[in-house]
Amino acid sequence: MAAEFEIESDGKSAAYIAGHAGTAHARHVDGVPYVIVPPSGKDPYGPADNGGFIGWTMVSVDSHPASKAHRHTNRRDQWIQTAMHPLFDSVALTAPDTLAVGDEANIKAIGTQPGGRTIPLAYPATVRWSGSENVYVLTENRKQSNSRKHDSDRYDAVFDPALRTLRAVRPGTVTLRVTANGETASTTLSLRQPSDK
Repeated sequence: MAAEFEIESDGKSAAYIAGHAGTAHARHVDGVPYVIVPPSGKDPYGPADNGGFIGWTMVSVDSHPASKAHRHTNRRDQWIQTAMHPLFDSVALTAPDTLAVGDEANIKAIGTQPGGRTIPLAYPATVRWSGSENVYVLTENRKQSNSRKHDSDRYDAVFDPALRTLRAVRPGTVTLRVTANGETASTTLSLRQPSDK
């Protein structure tokens, strides 16, 4: 019905936002944004690694109406954005102390909620990754542009938040940080040549 409204209305967009399912979830249904916000006053029903957390949601809406051409395009537009923020007592990063140049390491990021429930810091939770100046943090825009800036002398490591992997490019010392709902954790790694002991 929401999709039909978008087609028949004069440049209006539609979205579905609801709760009470006990889990956080976001997708598109027939081109319409479909969002289930996380619970905030009761225990979640979903698994911890798939939206099962307590938290709050911020919804941002672009007040400019969509054009007719816009309504019939892929609904990956940005007229509405939702940020789901789990409530945390603390967050933590787990990574190796050292990494050989050319190797990759899996980075584990966990948040602890009130009551002791732990969840991975990953979608659908809103998480922000950053690092020292010599860490190249990939974004969707950087992936789509096929940027090779991380091969310059400026960066010693490349971090992919989607895969949560850090690749050592050259020797050095790097710091990686993760922030979720105001809580931040960091870790420092030493990048060495493969022959170094």
